[in-house]
Amino acid sequence: MRFLLAVILCLALVLSPPAGAQAEQRRAATLEDIYSLRDIGGDVDPFLEISPDRTQAAFFVREILAEADDYAYRLALTDIASGHTRIIADAGRFVFRTDGGYRSGLGVDRIARFSPDGAALYYTAEHDGRLNIRRLDLRTGDDAQVTDAEGDIRGLWFSDDILMFETATPREQARTQLLEDERRGFRVDENFRAAYGLARVTDEVAGARTWIYDPSSRLTRASDDSAPPAPAYIRPLDSTSTVAEPALALFAPGDERCMDPACAGALDAAWLMSGDDTEEVLFLRREGHARALHALYMWSPASGAVHLIRRAEERLFACAPGRVALICFQESALTPRRLVLIDLVSGALTPLFDPNPGFRTIAAPRIERLDFTDAEGNESYAHLVYPLRYRRGRSYPAVVVQYHSRGFLRGGVGNETPILPLSAHGYFIISVERPEFRLRAARLTAAEVQRETELDGSERRAKREALDAFIGRAVARGADPARIGITGLSDGAETVYAMLMDEPNTFRAAVVGSPPTDPASWPLQASAYRDRSLARIGLTSPWVEGSPWTQWWRDNSASLNAERLSTPILFNWGESEAVRGFPLLARLHENGTPYEAYIYPGAYHLKYRPQQLLAAQQRTMDWFNRWLQPD
Repeated sequence: MRFLLAVILCLALVLSPPAGAQAEQRRAATLEDIYSLRDIGGDVDPFLEISPDRTQAAFFVREILAEADDYAYRLALTDIASGHTRIIADAGRFVFRTDGGYRSGLGVDRIARFSPDGAALYYTAEHDGRLNIRRLDLRTGDDAQVTDAEGDIRGLWFSDDILMFETATPREQARTQLLEDERRGFRVDENFRAAYGLARVTDEVAGARTWIYDPSSRLTRASDDSAPPAPAYIRPLDSTSTVAEPALALFAPGDERCMDPACAGALDAAWLMSGDDTEEVLFLRREGHARALHALYMWSPASGAVHLIRRAEERLFACAPGRVALICFQESALTPRRLVLIDLVSGALTPLFDPNPGFRTIAAPRIERLDFTDAEGNESYAHLVYPLRYRRGRSYPAVVVQYHSRGFLRGGVGNETPILPLSAHGYFIISVERPEFRLRAARLTAAEVQRETELDGSERRAKREALDAFIGRAVARGADPARIGITGLSDGAETVYAMLMDEPNTFRAAVVGSPPTDPASWPLQASAYRDRSLARIGLTSPWVEGSPWTQWWRDNSASLNAERLSTPILFNWGESEAVRGFPLLARLHENGTPYEAYIYPGAYHLKYRPQQLLAAQQRTMDWFNRWLQPD
């Protein structure tokens, strides 16, 4: 069955007509359009592998299996010269990513590596819930599993001709722990976090090991080696600095430093480009207001010259050099992720593979970027997405979406607010990139920035000022100030609760995907976490007399300020976090504040099941239609 699905997808991708042949008729975006989007590259560390001869690119395509309520991962291979892409292997289903015994709802990204001679691809694939390594011969098509690892594969790389890989804590050890817990109970230790459920999750890092697989002998043995570090072309000017954002500089292999102003700031990645008797350094940099732009430069250490190749408001990531171009995943506000080629002379962008060719038929609303700088110099921006059928002089409801607005405008952090379908239903959407304290981060440690901005209220104030400015500009363009909604998950949820307390008359409806800060959350955290928080920023419990944090708990806990919450709220909470929100629900019930609460079984900080995500999106739209567009 999996092979059949892979063949069907392969045909769909290979036979998709080029952009010019697509039907030009445009239609409004629907929830199904957003729900069914294929993703490429991965969630946590986007992955792209270029062949040794730089003629092919390997990556993974992830698509939703609606009936199974799961995801399918496929290994894809693109010919860089032609853009011809085909699916060459099935990499299995979703596997949870676990960090430090905690699940956020993200999956394990798949990895593939070309053999040094380029004749084969070694890739990670799931089968029966286990992640192992398979070898695909690119000449014969032979595909076979080469490891039977005790733990899931976490890393994969070549050291010369030897394949090395890292495994997580052995699965049998995890199963034994679970069975023992069920039979005899378990001791609550310093790392147990009741805030995320009353069952222990295996710490996959604790039992991680490194292994060597010799392709010639097909033997595996343990190793003490780790993955080699990448060449450090970008590094801090002061290697001893402890500030949150140290000053960065660009260096050539011989430690020669680039002195051009473009070779500093928010440097993302760099690559050594070797030609005929020349060496240049290609580098990617974020710049512009609130670092909204991605810019590509080339530096010649021999001459010192730096020239700009490309600058655009887009996201470029997992880039790797081809023969005469840079190969990247790319997104922009109205373009879902795709594989592109960037010419290193002209900067021209050429699409190589679009996993969602049908999305080109979606009608594009007008988008305007709104920039804001507060009195401290903290920069932020928002993309104002207009109603699809916007007419000047008319009034429309508006919805604030948080808290990042880089790349494709899919649904905010967590993807729970469907931006384009809301636009199609007559809404303005204010998609916000939150303000960052970069001036403080350049002189303070991350812990000092957090302590300062929390205790002096500046983080809350900076977000409020930015949102007020964006909402004001939206109103000037036709948003109805009496029909404004707001959404958020994680940090965005904290902003929602704060805004509803600080400005109870600004919003007519709200949707939140995470429970609020609450005194009840403190004892539910692991004692080790509480100890680290005390040591790191001085954070104390809500009940310690004389601590500056006592007032912080009082000011930031929604349940303790429930009398100030009058806005109707929809709660979409994952099961692992929901218990922390019940003090607020009790207070809202007592005060008669309208609300509805939904819990998504098995969900974590992020909702990973496709049907649950679709349900959350539908409920979000229904909630706003109820309160902002009752007619």
